[in-house]
Amino acid sequence: MIHEDNLPSKKVAKRNGMTLEGKTTSWNLPLELYTIYNQE
Repeated sequence: MIHEDNLPSKKVAKRNGMTLEGKTTSWNLPLELYTIYNQE
């Protein structure tokens, strides 16, 4: 989970092969959910 305004962390997640799966709010913070799947 990454805060939606945290652009450097979002860039790292994408560079590592993660994709945006959805958005949520937790503790009144807007968060984006990134995931990566194992190809094995």
